[in-house]
Amino acid sequence: MTVGTGWPWRSRRWGVPIRHRHLEPYLADAVRRYEVGPGCRVSQTFELTFDPSVFDLFVAWSAGATAVVPRPDEVRTRRRS
Repeated sequence: MTVGTGWPWRSRRWGVPIRHRHLEPYLADAVRRYEVGPGCRVSQTFELTFDPSVFDLFVAWSAGATAVVPRPDEVRTRRRS
């Protein structure tokens, strides 16, 4: 059985496979696209157990920016009307 990507379902339980050589250009593109650099502060609002949190942290660190983890009461949540 495959899950949309052609990869066997069992291999998907460990997350999305990525080769390390692809990580640096990916992060460099994100740093350029979001204009992150030294002196910037990047808000880390995802739970650390959620995969996108790694993206926020590594983009900040690779650009020399500061990753800021706000207190729960500082995070704004969207309310449905």
